[in-house]
Amino acid sequence: MPELRRGTLPASDTWTILIMTPGARPLEALAAFLVPLVGGEGDQVGRMLQLQDSLRDDRRALHAAVQLILVDQDPSTRLLLVVDQFEELFTLCRSEDERQQFLDNLLYASSLAQGRTVTVLTMRADFYPRAAAYAELADRLADQQVLISPLVEDELREAIEAPAQRVELAFDPGLVDTILEDVAGQPGALPLLQHALLELWERRQGRQLTFEAYREIGGVNGAIARRAEAEYGHLPPDQQAVARRILLRLVQPGEGTVDTRRRARLSELVPDPEAAAAVEDVVHTLADARLLTTGRDAVSGEDYGPTCEQR
Repeated sequence: MPELRRGTLPASDTWTILIMTPGARPLEALAAFLVPLVGGEGDQVGRMLQLQDSLRDDRRALHAAVQLILVDQDPSTRLLLVVDQFEELFTLCRSEDERQQFLDNLLYASSLAQGRTVTVLTMRADFYPRAAAYAELADRLADQQVLISPLVEDELREAIEAPAQRVELAFDPGLVDTILEDVAGQPGALPLLQHALLELWERRQGRQLTFEAYREIGGVNGAIARRAEAEYGHLPPDQQAVARRILLRLVQPGEGTVDTRRRARLSELVPDPEAAAAVEDVVHTLADARLLTTGRDAVSGEDYGPTCEQR
């Protein structure tokens, strides 16, 4: 998006950019973002409900709405619709009809040769099997995908230092190196950094990020432990029981040495078919909170999730 705003593509600095998450009711979410841009007279709530009905009834509705939004703009102008956390379409939306109607609108609007809708989806890799169940979506993903790989050390250093520099914060000498050592080789390093740096920022002394604060939060692992306790406390009792079973399966007892994390296939975490939905909900809740990282086995293609960083 920053590149588009800089005009990297022809006239992309004039594009309208919308960022949304599907949530439990993706058609409602999409209509809520579009209605203020479409304009028109009358009650905005009524127009939103009308657009939502149109999206449900006709796969051309999103395309038509974008045409109205851009009707007075240069023909090269586009509307970029970024659907972030696209996996919510599978985890939160319980209506198969609404899920299909949302997909139909996205796929139709972004497939027209003369259309003005550009769609970008961000999705965790472990949801490829769910997306593959929809043939048209699977074909589009196969042809147009970008796999985001983990950051290397120099990129991690920039992710730590650059935001602080922009707001004129400074690190104690050697603190950045210590943080990098603590996350070296860790799966899902960015979520770990996010938790640790947030805690560090909240304990800043003036414009200084200090070793003292880093020791106070317990380093990277201490910061993630606090978040894990908070998220666990927000779960209802039945999901807490599921979470305990999951997390215990993600720990390898040390037998005289320290315990370590282990990866587990999602199928291993399901005690019986009836519990599959509950286990999946909890896994994705913990993953959304960035307490678990998930992925796919390169050989079997099966989904897995490594342990959280709390010991």
